[in-house]
Amino acid sequence: MERSKRRSRFRLVATAFAVAVPLVLVPVSSAGAVTITAAEDCCSFIGSPFSQGAGTGAVLSNPGGTNTAPHNVYSKGTGPDGGSLFYSKTIGPGATTPVDGTEYLTAGRYPFFCTLHSGMNGVLQVTAGKPVPRPQVVPKIVSRSLSSVVGKGAVDLTLRPSASTGPVRITVAVGSKTVATARIGKLSSGGAKKVSARLTSKGRKTIEQGRSVKLKATAVAEFGSPRSTSKLLAAGR
Repeated sequence: MERSKRRSRFRLVATAFAVAVPLVLVPVSSAGAVTITAAEDCCSFIGSPFSQGAGTGAVLSNPGGTNTAPHNVYSKGTGPDGGSLFYSKTIGPGATTPVDGTEYLTAGRYPFFCTLHSGMNGVLQVTAGKPVPRPQVVPKIVSRSLSSVVGKGAVDLTLRPSASTGPVRITVAVGSKTVATARIGKLSSGGAKKVSARLTSKGRKTIEQGRSVKLKATAVAEFGSPRSTSKLLAAGR
């Protein structure tokens, strides 16, 4: 009887240990997306600093309650594309929206704010992990001569994205002077897209005056790193 009682106690202890060990060894993960929550009584973010794993994305939630104000999230830092490092749309009470750009962040602390309410600040803490690679768009100048550029009023290029992208800005320069620009919408990954960057009025004069001109084209996708290419064009057709 005593031996049977000991076996029963052992089974109870072993079962409890088996359940308890995973709770100790597997803590709640911070690798998932985090929800940045606006306070129900305007105007602050509740729970800052917010923690997410690198490679995931944050979401803004505006729960409403007694707060009827719209809110947004904008990084205080600047990204490689020259814009906000991350940002969200402005949303009203009861809505949620992604905070675009947070999936590209490396580990670190990133202050942010609401552009609509002074003093409404927070911090996004990104923990270890692998961020999503920033999109890159490789441009190639395909115009064959200065004459063709002047005749068309534009520089022809192809764009090859590393991944699907948001809006893409294109500038074409001669030295420090911008001679042509373009802005296009989203690009899908795979293959190349042909586009034309229209000459500015000053850019046309610069092109017309040259017998040979070295053009430098730069393409940058939203949240991405700029990529450039150069080509020397002569006046012939």
